[in-house]
Amino acid sequence: MKLIAQDWMTPDALAELLGVDVTTLANWRSRETGPRYLKVGKNIFYPECDVESWLQSVRCGEERTDHATNKSERRLVLASLDQRTGIHRQHRTTGHKTSRERRQEMRGREEAGID
Repeated sequence: MKLIAQDWMTPDALAELLGVDVTTLANWRSRETGPRYLKVGKNIFYPECDVESWLQSVRCGEERTDHATNKSERRLVLASLDQRTGIHRQHRTTGHKTSRERRQEMRGREEAGID
């Protein structure tokens, strides 16, 4: 496929066509979820044929291919809670004690006479 013979769209033109903001297109580019694009220096261009194929792939109501499978998957590896310092396993989400829990703990210590 020759790139020079194609028709190109600017982010402003594509945003107007899709009814989204230009920053939405920038977010899609950073997440690699929007249509394919070409960057020349600071300028961004969208090939019209790629925009059309992307629109077909995300069209609702039909069987579609998942365009997210085309990009490499990122894996996030965190140390287990046992290895992470400062994390209390008993807390419901983050493992940290809330201010309320700390106050209750302090009152319990004061009542028990523990400093």
